[in-house]
Amino acid sequence: MTAEIKKGKIAASVTAYTGEYDGQPHGITVTVTAPAEGATVKYGTAEGTYDLDVSPTILEVGTITVYFRITAENYDDYTGSATVTIAEKTNTAVVTAAPAAKDLTYTGTAQELVSAGTAIGGTIQYAPGVNSTTAPAEGWTTAIPTGTNAGTYYIWYKAVGDEEHTDSEAACVSAEIKKAAATVTTDPAAIPGLVSTGAPQALSTAGTATGGEMQYALGADTVTAPATGWSKAIPAGTDAGTYFVWYKAVGDANHNDSAAACITVTIGEKVIIDLSGAKIGKIKDQTYTGSKITPKLKVVLNGVELVQDVDYTVQFKHNRKIGNATVKVIGINGYKGETKKTFRIVPKPVKDKKIKVQRTGIISL
Repeated sequence: MTAEIKKGKIAASVTAYTGEYDGQPHGITVTVTAPAEGATVKYGTAEGTYDLDVSPTILEVGTITVYFRITAENYDDYTGSATVTIAEKTNTAVVTAAPAAKDLTYTGTAQELVSAGTAIGGTIQYAPGVNSTTAPAEGWTTAIPTGTNAGTYYIWYKAVGDEEHTDSEAACVSAEIKKAAATVTTDPAAIPGLVSTGAPQALSTAGTATGGEMQYALGADTVTAPATGWSKAIPAGTDAGTYFVWYKAVGDANHNDSAAACITVTIGEKVIIDLSGAKIGKIKDQTYTGSKITPKLKVVLNGVELVQDVDYTVQFKHNRKIGNATVKVIGINGYKGETKKTFRIVPKPVKDKKIKVQRTGIISL
């Protein structure tokens, strides 16, 4: 019986230079991975001739095919080839310092978005783009792009070659102008001395803001700002009690909202004042007109002049015919009770009439 041990297979990889002329000699590199040691690599410039211990190289522009053979004891020979290519050098302008995005916040004026780049073999140019993937086809200039409004900008740049250099590949840097903070310039103030009247009352004065608009909301306390209910309208309250009025400057497209703040406002219990002691000012005699007469009144209580239809209403009696008429003042809202005053309605005065006395004792006009 005959037994045979077969030879092993050599494993190897090869790399060959392919690139532009750089003034250096280039050949191929053969790396043997099996066997781990003991292999011999020989090179040649013609297939079947392996008489060189190192790879042939070329220095100038051109190509060369390098042949190689790998031998190792107890392994089958391994042969192959690879081509080395040196191409003409292209003179390309180079960006030596790329522009960098600046740390910017909205100011309302135009700001340069990036620092200036530098180049050799040409001049740095810039162009604003719509994204970071597609270079703009036009708009290239040596001026650094500027931006005014808050947002993200895509600034493309490249080295535009001179007469001896071609342009470099375009690249992009993203720059951001951050929003500024809206500011409350005048804080709203609680309306003092509010007393329940049964009708809604504004709880505060209006505030003012820059970079946005004032908004308000009623909250549950002075600690937690409400999440909803914000409006430009100043909050109103009807019932007696304590109200927590929150406010902030809501930013526009270039500003962030300001921090919310709170003021406390109190509406006191409704106070009822007796109107019966009020004084109605003197009402001069009113001339008969044939229609109901309603003279204007001045009503004073404790030195304060009251307002008709706010503090009181009026009712007139016998105010059409000649004679005595009555006006009644009746308290409303925070006033109760009533008071009265009488005034006279007198005939129209007689003018330019002749008096004729007849014997019967009748006077004719």
